Amino acid sequence: MKKLILCAAAAVISIGAAYAADAPAAVRRVELQSSAVPGSKYVAKVMRVEIDPNGKLDMHTHPGDEVGVAVSGQLTLSVQGQPDRVVKPGESYLVKAGTPHAAHNAGTVGYVGVANYIVESDKPLSTPVK
Repeated sequence: MKKLILCAAAAVISIGAAYAADAPAAVRRVELQSSAVPGSKYVAKVMRVEIDPNGKLDMHTHPGDEVGVAVSGQLTLSVQGQPDRVVKPGESYLVKAGTPHAAHNAGTVGYVGVANYIVESDKPLSTPVK
């Protein structure tokens, strides 16, 4: 009976691992702080950005500037009109308002960064570019 239970458990773990390997890589933005900019239509947001290995953010824009810094892992940043660049831990980047850009984690470890946005409060944080 113990062998049967162990075999069943091993099968479930194997199936779960195979499913996880086939699942799309995830991108997560976690808002750490948000504050209205007094006397304006803008809001300042500080977000933790996590991108799994092989994860990507497709081309998109923001209704304000994005200033970020890599904490761990690395990120290939593609900004329209500029050559692609790899952002490594401790390095920062700037994407001006309305500029199409994309990001890809081609590494084997997850990317973690902090992104600061100064964006129009009545617009979505991110808009896909078609």
